[in-house]
Amino acid sequence: ADAAKALIVAGANLNLKTDNGTTALMFAAEYNNLDAAKALVTGGAEANLQDKLGKTALMYASINSTLDMTITLLNYGADVDIQDHDGNTALHFAVEKNEEEQVQALLEHGVNGMIKSKAGKTAGDIAK
Repeated sequence: ADAAKALIVAGANLNLKTDNGTTALMFAAEYNNLDAAKALVTGGAEANLQDKLGKTALMYASINSTLDMTITLLNYGADVDIQDHDGNTALHFAVEKNEEEQVQALLEHGVNGMIKSKAGKTAGDIAK
């Protein structure tokens, strides 16, 4: 979190991407650094940027089973219906991980459960 705050104070581009397209917010979500994520989004980091695979910070949170991170990103405007290059949404990942609380949080934020991946599967299909 201190590093994120230092970046903000220094006026750094909070949306700068690595060669793989990941941002500081995606790293914070992947490693469940909630304080850093909060500092980044309040400092202006964009929650809906996608890496080279099409994944967003919200997807990283869903993949890594971090409910608090998921809720934080949702509260800061993360789009629940963005699809990665395979057509998966954060809901697909949360269902795949059997994370009922994350699924509930996504549903409460209006996720479209009927979105199909490129494999033709909805999150409900994965849950079966």
